[in-house]
Amino acid sequence: MRQRIEIVRALWRRPAVLLLDEATAALSDREWLFGLVDRMLQGNTSILYISHKLDEIRRLCRHCVILRNGRKVLESEVSEMSDEAIFSSMAGRSMVETSAHQRSSVRAGVPSVLESAS
Repeated sequence: MRQRIEIVRALWRRPAVLLLDEATAALSDREWLFGLVDRMLQGNTSILYISHKLDEIRRLCRHCVILRNGRKVLESEVSEMSDEAIFSSMAGRSMVETSAHQRSSVRAGVPSVLESAS
């Protein structure tokens, strides 16, 4: 509820630029926010939407800038970007490399959360 109140408070001022940083993290109903963003985009508001969720980026954004370690690593129209390109830019390696690294860590004897908790 607090997240909704803060978002409504920000929109009440009719900002020229609205910054939403991981706005759905504390929301139980993402569609509520998506509807507000759609309405704001029909007006004269520019929205900077920060998220790690690819489905949200694809749903809300036209243009994407990916930052990693404080540096811009990719800038493009969202419609021209594959999920692999977005992920690789965010993580600094491909999904295949990340998956292989995770599997080899498990095989190397790294205890799982359940094993280390007992």
